Amino acid sequence: MNSLQKQGVYFLANDQVFDLTVAFLNSLRKFNPQIALCLIPFNNNFSKISNLKDIYNFCIWKDQQSLDFCDKISLQFHNNVAGHYRKLVMWGGIFDEFIYIDIDTIVLKNLDFAFNLLPHFEIITSYSNYEAIKKWVWKESVYDTGILTNEQIEYAANTGFIVSKKGILSLKDVENNLQKALKLKPYMELSCMEQPFLNYLMVTSGKKITSLFSLLNSDLYPEKYLESWGGGKIKKKNGKLFKVENQNLYQVFFIHWAGLTQLKKFDYFLFKLLKRAGICRKIWPVSLLIPNKRYWKLFRNII
Repeated sequence: MNSLQKQGVYFLANDQVFDLTVAFLNSLRKFNPQIALCLIPFNNNFSKISNLKDIYNFCIWKDQQSLDFCDKISLQFHNNVAGHYRKLVMWGGIFDEFIYIDIDTIVLKNLDFAFNLLPHFEIITSYSNYEAIKKWVWKESVYDTGILTNEQIEYAANTGFIVSKKGILSLKDVENNLQKALKLKPYMELSCMEQPFLNYLMVTSGKKITSLFSLLNSDLYPEKYLESWGGGKIKKKNGKLFKVENQNLYQVFFIHWAGLTQLKKFDYFLFKLLKRAGICRKIWPVSLLIPNKRYWKLFRNII
């Protein structure tokens, strides 16, 4: 790994999501041209992505031992290695302060506003304490276990955007808490991969945690930017994007197509029809029908 740097962004990717990664990197660099970047390889298939490192100025995580550790953790929750768990290494990386961002996103703002919150909190997510997200973290039966408090359960954060500091959680913490977390495995929504386990680690860490959504009425967060799910309604006004939340308009700082980009059977059927009509020559790298795709295409088509 490189020597420690003050601030930076981690992202997780491999060649299977090459087009998503290009759109993400184009958007990030448009609004954050100087911020340090580090790729955490999702698996060993990342040669095409690594060829982008000079174009977008990013380094690549080199500590294979820590990645292997995360792969072993994923096997405790799934029947196969899930690269999503590799984001757990970020607390032991090269940045004193960092942001992690999923690559099925486009970034629309400078991210300095997020770093400005770190003097007050140790872990910040985009959304938490939001009923629509909780079902993607915990099953309702988790309340009956008595293992977590209601407050811990209801935090239920989306782990596609995390702001934190080096050392706040460590792989040793992960190891020490694994057996306790596995008691909750039947009550986790494991289709969302690492999200329930990472929520468990955050809410039991004893650290000061919050989310941008929870800070909307706080003087600590005057920008009041919000994430927009790609499947939600986005309004455009004076060249800026907004979303409606609690009957108020908030500027969108990134769009996240969680769960929407994967090609489905209908996509292949539709592609065949479009190919016969001479409209398409190759299969789209994302679903033909993802909502708000024009924003994604805007950044994917830069190079």
